[in-house]
Amino acid sequence: MPFRTKLAILLWVSAATISLRYVFGDLQTFGEQQYLEYITPYISYFSLAHILVLALLYKSARSVLSGRTAAIALLISTIALSAPGDLLLTRWWLAIILLWAWSLATLHREIIHKSSTGDYFLHIIIILGLVEALIGLTQYALQHSLGLSLLGEPVANVETLGVAKVVVSGVKMLRPFGTFAHANVFGGFIVVSILALLSQRSALSRTVQQITLGILLFGVLFSYSRSAWIATVLICAIFMAKLGWRSFAAPIATLLIAAALFFPPLFSRFELNQNPQQLDVRALSTGYALESIVESPLGLGFRQFIPRLLDAYPDQRDYYYQPAHNVALLLASELGIFGFVLLIVIVAGLLRRYRATSMAIVVLLVLSLGSFDHYLVTLPQGLGILGLIFLVGLVPRVTATQSDQTF
Repeated sequence: MPFRTKLAILLWVSAATISLRYVFGDLQTFGEQQYLEYITPYISYFSLAHILVLALLYKSARSVLSGRTAAIALLISTIALSAPGDLLLTRWWLAIILLWAWSLATLHREIIHKSSTGDYFLHIIIILGLVEALIGLTQYALQHSLGLSLLGEPVANVETLGVAKVVVSGVKMLRPFGTFAHANVFGGFIVVSILALLSQRSALSRTVQQITLGILLFGVLFSYSRSAWIATVLICAIFMAKLGWRSFAAPIATLLIAAALFFPPLFSRFELNQNPQQLDVRALSTGYALESIVESPLGLGFRQFIPRLLDAYPDQRDYYYQPAHNVALLLASELGIFGFVLLIVIVAGLLRRYRATSMAIVVLLVLSLGSFDHYLVTLPQGLGILGLIFLVGLVPRVTATQSDQTF
């Protein structure tokens, strides 16, 4: 495999883990302009990495742009550039998504045609997932960040406002976040790493793979992300059916012991009165999403959910203005019923290329991670995770006859 291909894959996967928003601190120090606060993090490393991927894989990138694809891209670009000045954020987001989709299709072409590329792709995800899990577990043990701002790690401790925490008997505990903007995003990436580990066909010993799986499972457990817990259970159930339960006995037994030892904080994630304020926030955004779908069936406009929410409820505190914590509701409210249906048709057409098991895994992952949060479509790191889910689904799965070589 050429070095440029290896570098391109490394750049693409790492773009899902690094955000320069936290390298340079609070961007509000540069001024009060809203576009600096929101856009600069999005067009920094994420966009640069995808541009470099397209440059490194120039031949594949060029072949992806068929006449029909180029026409669609041109149409979307025209709409984006013609948006009014006050929709600057919308225009930038459309440009970022186009860049992401183009590099995603380019990497897709590399993976489906070369098995060695697919294996290397999975190994990079596993390695970065293992690193993130170890960073997150260390953050949880120390209850503060590790000073890894060059990797995009937020600077935070248990007293930092706006950082995800759990409260047990009045005691606050910091939820680990790795180099991600939030603990839920951290949990989502670890879930994809687990999927990559179970999908790969390397010659690593069973002991090494089970230790790796154990660390990744611990990362998901202590992320306190309920959506990540659900996704992990679904993935492990599917692969247990294929590989047998003995392959998962040691790491899951260790995980259950840890869950028993940390039962109070883990169980607190299922208490409705744990964070009544957050429930109010979600109720407001979810209610407005449903209301807007009925009253504005043509959609609020791409990336216009929060501005419209602000107009509808101007007297709320700042932290109440968040996207709906459900990807389907958020997209349906912004794109409108027709736009959302068209998006579903396009995605369904793409999923036809997947094997039945791969299709089931991709759909279940997106549903479990996207039903209770919005980061898959509202954060660059979330877009990166979403792309990884679709790409991992293209790599050939292990079968029962391969179980001795893997687990």
